[in-house]
Amino acid sequence: MTSAEALAIRVGLGIPDFDRDGHCGADYGAMKPVHRVGGLVFLSGHVAQIGTSIIHKGRPGADVTVDRGYAAARRTGLNVLGGIRQAVGRWTG
Repeated sequence: MTSAEALAIRVGLGIPDFDRDGHCGADYGAMKPVHRVGGLVFLSGHVAQIGTSIIHKGRPGADVTVDRGYAAARRTGLNVLGGIRQAVGRWTG
C-alpha cells in the first residue's frame, strides 16, 4: 500500500475501489467516467452514489438539509478519488 492510500485509510476516508466494485455511474450508458491522456486525467459523471443508489437527492436547503448536502459532497469527493485511483492505478507519494 502506498503512503497516500495509507493516509486516506488512517484518516477514515472510505475511497471506493472501482476496479473491484465497478464504477458508480456504470449504468448511465456510454458515459466514460475517467479518461487519461498522458499525465492528465479527465473525470465526468461522479455523483453521490453508493452502489446503484444516489444518496441525498435534492438541493441543500430546499429538498435536503445542509448536513445531508455536506454528506453528498463528501461522497462525491470520495467517488472522484476512486475514479482517479482507477485511472492511474495505485497512488504513489
